[in-house]
Amino acid sequence: MKLNKTQSIVIIIIAIIIALSIYFVVKSTKEEKTYCPEVNPYAVCADVYDPVCGSDEITHINGCQACHYDGVEWYTIGECEY
Repeated sequence: MKLNKTQSIVIIIIAIIIALSIYFVVKSTKEEKTYCPEVNPYAVCADVYDPVCGSDEITHINGCQACHYDGVEWYTIGECEY
């Protein structure tokens, strides 16, 4: 079955809308701030690499280490964008 020009345009527009929706969902999730709890000097954090961008604009190994070892106030998921 061959698509006519109108059907092709509709399919392209739907694909663009889906792609943009996915992009903005991922972007908004990444930019949500996670605020750190009170620093626990006895906290034990795993060395699992799950990068976060700290309020100090430095990429940290994971949220636990960013909060308890490095003293950031909040972080976002993913590496910092420089």
